Amino acid sequence: MPHPLRALAIVIVFLGASHGLSGQAPDTRLDDAVKEIALLRRMMADQDRRLATLESTVRTQQRCDPSRCPAPGRCGTFLENP
Repeated sequence: MPHPLRALAIVIVFLGASHGLSGQAPDTRLDDAVKEIALLRRMMADQDRRLATLESTVRTQQRCDPSRCPAPGRCGTFLENP
């Protein structure tokens, strides 16, 4: 009869070696979700930069000098329908 400690060591080795051979594909949903969240965060940051640029452009156009506008008195009303 083998020594109990030796038998335990053999069982542990076999269990450790067979751990990767479970026959099931690993579940990648968590990794996929993390990647999608990172992509959405990058897209949101890009949208924030674009929005800030547009807001700055609108403020600049609203503060234009009436003497330089093609239609005097209409500098601040460019967003309204004529």
